[in-house]
Amino acid sequence: MVTDIQRLRALALVLDLGSISAAASVLGYTQSAVSQQLASLEREVGETLVERGQRPLRATRAGEAVRPHIDRVLAAVGGTEAAIEDLRGAQRIRLAAFTSALSSFVPAAVRDLRRAHPRLAVQVLQLETQEAVERLRAGDADLAVVHLMPGIAVPETAGLERRRLFVDELYIVLPAGHRLARRDAVNVVDLEAEPLILPRRDTPAGRFRSVVEHLCAEVGVTPRVAYELDDLPAAQAFVAAGIAVVPMHGLTLAALPPGVAVRPLAERPAGSRTVEALALAGARTAFVDDLLDRLADAGRERALRSSGA
Repeated sequence: MVTDIQRLRALALVLDLGSISAAASVLGYTQSAVSQQLASLEREVGETLVERGQRPLRATRAGEAVRPHIDRVLAAVGGTEAAIEDLRGAQRIRLAAFTSALSSFVPAAVRDLRRAHPRLAVQVLQLETQEAVERLRAGDADLAVVHLMPGIAVPETAGLERRRLFVDELYIVLPAGHRLARRDAVNVVDLEAEPLILPRRDTPAGRFRSVVEHLCAEVGVTPRVAYELDDLPAAQAFVAAGIAVVPMHGLTLAALPPGVAVRPLAERPAGSRTVEALALAGARTAFVDDLLDRLADAGRERALRSSGA
């Protein structure tokens, strides 16, 4: 029976963020410590839980089987810890953020905050924009990192303080030998007749599909959707195999497989999304302000790296 909650947290974060280094930053541990926790957990379970032969890291079949149970355990433990912290008057901050923010610039900001305030408890929630705003309004989060896309309804932000962090540009990911890879940038009209990968409509990522379809409609192009995939690593693998093209925002380009090329969209900022941090007006603390500044710094640095993709 697994008795170490930290091992469960380490596994969940590694699977959410796709890397041991990102999980280590959030947890405030070294990469070696997180690797040891994973190895110990796998020895206890008697199965390999993380597929280490690919990037980003993903769950094995055994890992997928135990993940829902781990999430329930961590949710229960998290609620208990929060109640105890409230009773003790402990200092804590709860950050909600969307997936690609958590796998890119957020870990560095959380790491630096923990180093500056070792006694501060930091809880990280992986939530997409709408749910993050709802949690913030309900008092279940102190700060939310969200993304707002053109042509998509913005969640109600009355009563919230908004801080723009950076603009996440749209790129086209191509097979390395593709004819469009010889260009410095790719126009939307160039995508006509190309086998595209887009997410399904009835998923949270369906908002992104609407953005791409709108861009194509503006120039009179009907996108040819060859594959409907919601999983970003899977989409990138299809591109690496030379059989598809996929539009992706800069934050999702952290770990590309060999055999792909990335080119900016010539019509930028069309299709770009704005990344913002939200906090309840009048409820900000010194810790929230500190994390806001660190998120802005980490976000700008990440945006600069993406611009060189």
